[in-house]
Amino acid sequence: MKKLATTVFAVICTYMLCFSLPAYANEKCINYAKPLASSARLLAKSIEATTEALVAINKRANTHEITSFNDTVEAAQKRSEQMVRDLNEKQQHIMERAESTTDYTICKQDMQDELEELKAATKEAKDLLIELKDSIKSMLEELKGSFFGLFNKEDNKRKDAITI
Repeated sequence: MKKLATTVFAVICTYMLCFSLPAYANEKCINYAKPLASSARLLAKSIEATTEALVAINKRANTHEITSFNDTVEAAQKRSEQMVRDLNEKQQHIMERAESTTDYTICKQDMQDELEELKAATKEAKDLLIELKDSIKSMLEELKGSFFGLFNKEDNKRKDAITI
């Protein structure tokens, strides 16, 4: 009877370990993947915010009849939307892979692969952000020149009116 009880107890413990180890490995994998997914999400939000700023400045420029940036803004906006879409898909893909993996060793290798892909996407996103920043800077310079040019014209009109 003791042997039977010991054997049953050992079998039950073995099954419990078999069921809990994959869950533990899956939890570790998810914890390993969360920073990668967060990086992709934050990068996408950064691109989104910068693009929104670019579009807002372009609208402001259009109200001052400066339309020279419309094509640039439209192209940058399309490129940004594609990059944001890719990064959001990357984030979902990372978490799906982490949630579906039950072996931590495989998960770690998968996440290393994802990290390498995310590094490449980050480089592209960095280049896009620099391009957006430069566009914003040049638009602001042109807007500033236009804005102060208007004031100078009005000042000249006032001076002409005073001298008459």
